[in-house]
Amino acid sequence: MLNNVKKYVLGSKEDVGYTVSNQATPINQYVLRLADVYLIYAEATIGAGASTADAAAVGYYNAIRTRAGLSTKTSITYEEVFNERRVEFGMEGINWFDIKRRFYREGYTIGPWFMLNGALRNYQYALIDQGSDALERNTMAAYQLQAPTTPVEPTVEKMFLPVPAQEILSNKLLAPSVESVEYVFDN
Repeated sequence: MLNNVKKYVLGSKEDVGYTVSNQATPINQYVLRLADVYLIYAEATIGAGASTADAAAVGYYNAIRTRAGLSTKTSITYEEVFNERRVEFGMEGINWFDIKRRFYREGYTIGPWFMLNGALRNYQYALIDQGSDALERNTMAAYQLQAPTTPVEPTVEKMFLPVPAQEILSNKLLAPSVESVEYVFDN
């Protein structure tokens, strides 16, 4: 109960010279997982479509499922790739980027809004009695779910981040007042 997760933190205190607990370490170690590359490939192959039977994309998708002991598929949908990413990278902090990508793909009325609007964002479990002994702290009865004091509600405006001011100073064409133009790729 109330377990902590340690992912992407490599080594122990003896290895790195610092206390390592949960996701907290003074060493910033970035890890790009092969599963992430495989699922990005599958998502890119689907593109703006709904599904694909592309052998390479399905093969990469199935490689992840096979490793996890799950059944393979002969075709995959965008929804399946999105859900596979959510499960594969659970508690790794990248789901927000997937939700934002999905927002850009599907917009405000569908997709990530169902997940965001129904989530208990920023809720925390807190000890009911700070004086309870260690054994009681390992039971759900010792904790209560507390609502955030300043809840955040997702809106369309919060899905878009402004271009940093320094970038606008470097390139005036990035200013919000300048109309965007389609980029034409020359071969």
